[in-house]
Amino acid sequence: MSCFNLKYLSLVTLCLCFNSNVIFAQEALDSFDLSINLDDVVITGQYAPTHYSNSLYKVKVIKTEQIESRAFTTLDQVLQFDSNVKIQYDPALGNSIKLRGVESNSVAILIDGVPIIGRLDGAIDLSQISMANIERIEIIEGTQSLLYGNNATGGVINLISKKSQLKKIETEVSALMESNGVQNLMLRTGLRHKQFLLSLHGNYLNDQNMVDDSLRIFETFEFEDGSSMEVKKYPWNPKTQWSSGASLRYDFLEDHRLIFSTRWNTEEVRNLGKLRRPQFLPYALDEVYNTQRNDFNLHYDGQLTDRKYLQIDLAYNQFYRSLTNERYEFDLGAIDPEMSEVDSSYFDAQFFKVMYSDQIKPNWQYMIGGQYNKETGEGERIESLVEGNEIDIEEASVFTQIKFAPSKNFTSSIGTRNIWNRTFGFISSPSLQAKWDFTPFSLKFGYSHGFRSPGLKELYLNFIDVNHDVVGNPNLEAEKSVDYNLSLEWGKKKEDLNLSASANVFHTAIDNKIILAQVNETRFTYQNLQRFISKGIGIQLSSTFKNFQLDYQTNLIFIDNDLTLNNEGVGSISNFDMSTTLQYRVPKLPINVSVAHRYFNSQVNYYLDAFNELGQSILAPYQFLDANIQTKLFKDNLSLVFGVKNLLDNFRIGVNNANVSLNHTDMSNDALQIVNKGRSFFISLNYNFGLID
Repeated sequence: MSCFNLKYLSLVTLCLCFNSNVIFAQEALDSFDLSINLDDVVITGQYAPTHYSNSLYKVKVIKTEQIESRAFTTLDQVLQFDSNVKIQYDPALGNSIKLRGVESNSVAILIDGVPIIGRLDGAIDLSQISMANIERIEIIEGTQSLLYGNNATGGVINLISKKSQLKKIETEVSALMESNGVQNLMLRTGLRHKQFLLSLHGNYLNDQNMVDDSLRIFETFEFEDGSSMEVKKYPWNPKTQWSSGASLRYDFLEDHRLIFSTRWNTEEVRNLGKLRRPQFLPYALDEVYNTQRNDFNLHYDGQLTDRKYLQIDLAYNQFYRSLTNERYEFDLGAIDPEMSEVDSSYFDAQFFKVMYSDQIKPNWQYMIGGQYNKETGEGERIESLVEGNEIDIEEASVFTQIKFAPSKNFTSSIGTRNIWNRTFGFISSPSLQAKWDFTPFSLKFGYSHGFRSPGLKELYLNFIDVNHDVVGNPNLEAEKSVDYNLSLEWGKKKEDLNLSASANVFHTAIDNKIILAQVNETRFTYQNLQRFISKGIGIQLSSTFKNFQLDYQTNLIFIDNDLTLNNEGVGSISNFDMSTTLQYRVPKLPINVSVAHRYFNSQVNYYLDAFNELGQSILAPYQFLDANIQTKLFKDNLSLVFGVKNLLDNFRIGVNNANVSLNHTDMSNDALQIVNKGRSFFISLNYNFGLID
């Protein structure tokens, strides 16, 4: 059966007659003929475009300027220096995150409000998500199930794509080269004519820091206690990505628009094996991972009256992944076709969402909406009682929220999402938010329930290769969470000085948290933790004085789970990190200098060993340091950035007292953990030009 055949395209084309996408009112504020600054408007967690100061949620925004000035090309690079985000690396599965201590399988990752599918090991590979055509990123930490439903018990990361331009014709090209073998090329162009805007973009990424022969070299790594282990000298697998996309926007009335968008992404990752039998007919066992994503979205939003707003979203997403096991014969310089095996899996998802809001009175507003999700999977590795190895999950929900502002200084909202899940029945997720402004302070409080059902891969997919042995568990229970958060924000502006500060405390408790657990010496499966708690405090400071800008963030998080809660004398797992960015704009010159630093303290983890006894491992502290210089020329249309990434060259960290069999991500050994790529120097060029009416 072909994974991407014409019957699916026909179905999508038919569905497009009815629908639309999730960014609702962001672009309702702009037009083709008028430039409106949207920098201070947020849409994630809102049901109408909202100035960030009026949002009931603490929304973190990463803007285009920040992405461009640091020459970021993929989502994992953007988030690497963001406080409360920790990037986790896997040579085969890619890069995933922890958000405020919560694993990525509980964090919703969206593009224009539509969930990205294709989770592996419960996570979306962030290195597959290109920043081409992305305008900004909005992040809300903590449970967000009211508006986003499943997979949002730990938070939401929403990528907002570019959907408007003032120039009649606009073209943007960019190129990046790194000393570690990374090459990235991007092209975007847009054409505006009357009520129409057509936008096209493409991106090419090639990542190979060593020739193939070097990537087959293994070396002995010695620890301080005298023990040693054999590891790949260069653990980064060669990667090639092609991505492209298109969108067509039609403003058929003054305050009504329709946007159809599509994205395609293909990736090949090669895991080159060790040279075997070097003296006689040498060979190597290689793995080739191929991934393909196809996304189709249709979005409508319209201002029905001055107070009534409607948004509709429809999406159809496809994800295909294959693993080819190859035997490379060195004497022939070719692959032995008789020794090659191909294993593949295919998933598709249907998504529909509608939201309607109405402001009854100046201080009363309500929203009501509905959402439908269905995901289907098939493939050789899917274990199912259904004939043909095809399975699916289905969910429908209705949600509503009422916002009340008894005074101009106090606003509150209460709402609930009522979910019907075909496997787990009916679930209700209430939410309460409040904000009190007492100049120059703002106090925000949130209380919300969340729900996450196990994904298809967690339930049924078996993932077995040289470095992984993971089997699905069809008996998993759904996660249920309760989240509390409180934040205090302060700001002051005076001439050349701009100061802001905030402090927040939070407590997230998740019952039946889904984790990957060891069941024997080599095999892992998904299991439920009875209780998981993430709690902590964070502080953010920002200061701008003349040509200087300083941003500082620090967090202290405590994690509790079944092991820490059920064993006396075992304390919470603590995680401390801080992030600092200093920028300086050279007076009278188009030059901006930036230095970014990220620090993680020593991290303790607990595990049960093969004898069911409690053990403790300690990950050594580590830090990253980036520095770059940006210059803008030709009326800021040309941007040139050059600098160094990971100046301290930290990429593989030792773990003391490790449970060697527990890590399935780095050559089946937890004694070393990959935390970043090595040091690299880069240069990036971005040129934007166009024709004004």
